[in-house]
Amino acid sequence: MHARSAGRTRFLEGLALVVAAGAIALLSCAMPVLADEEWRTWLENFGHDQFKYPHWVELQREDCKCSVKGLVSMSTGRVYVECRDSWTHKAERDALIKQLPYNPGMTWCDAKQWYMDHMPVEDQRFLPSAVGVHYDNMLEDQIAFALMALAQAPWADKLPKEAKFGYILPYATFHEARTNWRPNFFARFMPLLSKYGGTSKFKSTEDVMAFLTQPGYDSNKNAGNTFANFTSDNMVYPVYDLKPNPYFLQWSSSSTPPVLSPADFFMYGYGSCTAHSLLQVYVARALGVPARLAMTPCWNSDEFEGLAVNNKNVSQCWRGRAAYLNNHSWVEYWHSEQKRWVFLNAAASAPDFGPDSGLCSFTLEHGCDYDFTRKTCQNTRTARASQDHEIFAVTWSNTPDEEPPSSAATDQVSYLVEARYMSLTDGTHVTPLVWSPEARSPIGEAFDMNFINRTEHYRCRP
Repeated sequence: MHARSAGRTRFLEGLALVVAAGAIALLSCAMPVLADEEWRTWLENFGHDQFKYPHWVELQREDCKCSVKGLVSMSTGRVYVECRDSWTHKAERDALIKQLPYNPGMTWCDAKQWYMDHMPVEDQRFLPSAVGVHYDNMLEDQIAFALMALAQAPWADKLPKEAKFGYILPYATFHEARTNWRPNFFARFMPLLSKYGGTSKFKSTEDVMAFLTQPGYDSNKNAGNTFANFTSDNMVYPVYDLKPNPYFLQWSSSSTPPVLSPADFFMYGYGSCTAHSLLQVYVARALGVPARLAMTPCWNSDEFEGLAVNNKNVSQCWRGRAAYLNNHSWVEYWHSEQKRWVFLNAAASAPDFGPDSGLCSFTLEHGCDYDFTRKTCQNTRTARASQDHEIFAVTWSNTPDEEPPSSAATDQVSYLVEARYMSLTDGTHVTPLVWSPEARSPIGEAFDMNFINRTEHYRCRP
């Protein structure tokens, strides 16, 4: 990202990562509340079972009534749920929204209905508990803390509604264990932004991502960034007598599985590109930045070059049966100023990265690794993305028109694909989950997932 001042290059901030979800109280409500730090008052009693959402959120929750109407589809088992906003407290709600730093641009009922229409079918029947005894399950926390993040985001009104719903609200990417990460990440990372000027200093999504991925150093002068090196030096605890506890997340290839979700990452202490990227995606979403995982299941390189119909190694690559996995994962986030998706490939030891860097030399006109001197494409694996070597982004969108309108033509030609219909040129049925190609539910059903085919955006175009 754009380099920061020299006084901040030796940067190590963050948090002590705690495996037990919701076990730690994070903020002191006795601290002075600045104009752009109203979020501190929203976290009173956070980490205790008596935590309650701020009043402006509680009113929206109370006004939203949902009822089961029946099955949408016998084949998928999705239950149709209708959520209606009674607006019983409309006057009070409107007055409270006007007092917020920024308008979230969605209501509790908007978010709840979107979840009912888009969340994985298996999650409709069970999700872990919420962070307070007053609430039903973690879905309510996901709604509440997404609203709170957008209410503190100066860029909120610049985000298309499709980006807000589709790439801030989702609490999962694959079939990873469902953990209630959003409240914890909001409470951990908001103080980090606050310490360096408050959220009003960060005017765009790019500002936030630049800050979180700028170079930092641990106590042994090892380079890293906020996503990987964490300490609780910047935190204060209202009740528990806890001391700063350094916790460093390390890089380890070929570790997915077992390391996939942030909870896995924290427990093992290491992770590959997928674990690092998912952590970055979820931290971004917790702060109100639309983000998603991008990936290629099999690079067009080495013994895996060409089409599967001509090279049997390609199907072996996709099926996880080759000598090694030739895949990679990274992050895409919505740039609020450029109004398009940009990518970020920031690993634990990565240097400062800006939008569309760290993965390849990129331009919107030519894609990855175009040689402007020779006016030809370089022979790199990213530039050679093609059929049987596609690049995907994970989505909860059900139809293409649910994607955010973009200023980039190559975003517009990206298209939606369903995992259950994916196959290679040799006819082999595959999914992009090359680390879990045999993933099934306990009763033997394949997981139903959607992806955005991003190959045209990344491949080199002369």
